[in-house]
Amino acid sequence: MDIRQVNQFIQYSFWPKSKTILNYNPSFSVSGVWDHNGLRQDWLVQPGFDLELRRQTGFFVGYTLKHERFRGTDFPKRNLVLEVASFAFAKISFRAHMETGTDVNFSPATNLPPFLGRITTFRFTNTLRPTNGLRIDNTYIFDRLIQRGGASVFNNHIVRTKFNYQFTPRLSLRSILQYQATLVNPSLTSLPTTRRFTGDILLTYLVHPGTVLYVGYSDIVDNPDPRLLLSGTPPPPPHTRFLETGRQFFVKFCYLFAFKAVSNSFTGVAKSCPPSAAGCQTKTTGRAILRIGLELEKPRELLLQMGLQPAATISDDQIRGGRWVSFPAPSPSPCRRPSHSPISTTPEPVGAG
Repeated sequence: MDIRQVNQFIQYSFWPKSKTILNYNPSFSVSGVWDHNGLRQDWLVQPGFDLELRRQTGFFVGYTLKHERFRGTDFPKRNLVLEVASFAFAKISFRAHMETGTDVNFSPATNLPPFLGRITTFRFTNTLRPTNGLRIDNTYIFDRLIQRGGASVFNNHIVRTKFNYQFTPRLSLRSILQYQATLVNPSLTSLPTTRRFTGDILLTYLVHPGTVLYVGYSDIVDNPDPRLLLSGTPPPPPHTRFLETGRQFFVKFCYLFAFKAVSNSFTGVAKSCPPSAAGCQTKTTGRAILRIGLELEKPRELLLQMGLQPAATISDDQIRGGRWVSFPAPSPSPCRRPSHSPISTTPEPVGAG
C-alpha cells in the first residue's frame, strides 16, 4: 500500500516535590494519512494528561478527535479515553481501559451503508499471585456498538483465564480457558452470532533452554455459523448450543545440540590474557601459558595438534576446568590454527506451538 503518514507527539513532564505524585505529563499528538493520490484518509488529534503516583500506580485521560474515510465517506469520530493501572502489590496487579464515543459500523447489513454509532469498549486485565508457584492472569474485553436511534448493533464479550503453576524450576503446568460471545442484530450488521469456548492444558518439563518436553490437550466447542454449512446439510437441533469442532492431544520434544569452539592465536608478540578468555596464549621467556575453558572430550590431543607438549602431571580435568597451566613454549612460528577448527552452532530454542 502506497500511503503517506505523518505523526507528531509532544509531552512535557513535571516532577513536583510530593510524597504521593511522582510526575504528571500533559501531552498532545497529531497524525494524518494520505493515499498515493494525495487524498486524505485519516487524521487524528488527541490531547491527553498522564498522572504517575508512587508504588507503580498511574492514571490517563485523553480526548480523541478523528476523521476516518471508509468506502468514500468521511466519518467524524469523538472518543473519551480513560485508563488506570496499578502494580503496587506483589500479590495483585491490574490495568483497566475504557473508551466511549462514536465509531463506524464497518460490517453493515446487506441493504445498509456504513453508519456512525455509539461505541463503548472496556478492557480489564489483572494478575494474581496467591502463592510463590501459582500465577493467575484474568482478562475481560467488552465491545458494544449502538445505533444513534438506540438499537443495539452488536455486543462482544471475551473472558479469558490463564493458570500457571511452577512445581519446580523445570516442571510447570499451564491451563487456559476462554469464552467468546458475539451477539448481533442481523437487521443492522452482517456479523454472525457466535459463541465459542476453548480450553487447553500444557505440561512442560524444561531440561535447559532449548531442550524441553511438552504434553498438551486442547478442546474447542462453539455454535457453527449456519451460513458455513454445506448445501443440503440440515441445521443443528435448536436445543444444541455447542458442538465440538476441535480436539487435540499432542506430545512435543525439542533437543538443543550445542557445540562450543576454541579459538587460539599464536604470535611472536607478548600479550595479556584475561581470565575470562575461552582460549588464548601468552608467549613469555621459555614458557607459554594457555587457558582452555571448554568441555573437551580429549583436551590433551587438541594441545598436541597445536604443537604444545603438556606435562604428564597435568590432568584432563585441569585443562577442562580452564585453569592457568604452563607448558614448554613451542618454537617461534607464524600464526597457525588446529587442523580442524570447531564451529559454534546454537539453534534457536523452539517453544510450544
